[in-house]
Amino acid sequence: GVDLTALLKYLGQRDIMALFVEGGPSLAGVLIRRRLVDKFRFFYAPKILGADALSACGSLGLDTVSAAQAMRLSGVQQLDHDALITAYPCSQD
Repeated sequence: GVDLTALLKYLGQRDIMALFVEGGPSLAGVLIRRRLVDKFRFFYAPKILGADALSACGSLGLDTVSAAQAMRLSGVQQLDHDALITAYPCSQD
């Protein structure tokens, strides 16, 4: 696979400071587990999919809700029938 930390460093050295990643749940899970995400943009559609739906994020290895990544809500925007939520990870001390 790709060394994601090295790739992000390489892009930063070339003044690429924003990257939209839409690679599926496995890539999203790896980026979150390695704390390589500094801004989240969640798109929500008002639909109920149930347990059969695909996950937006792969396994994070969390045992409890308290172990989950806390986020600071930055904004909510309605886009037609959907919502865009922007949030930033809180520091984990």
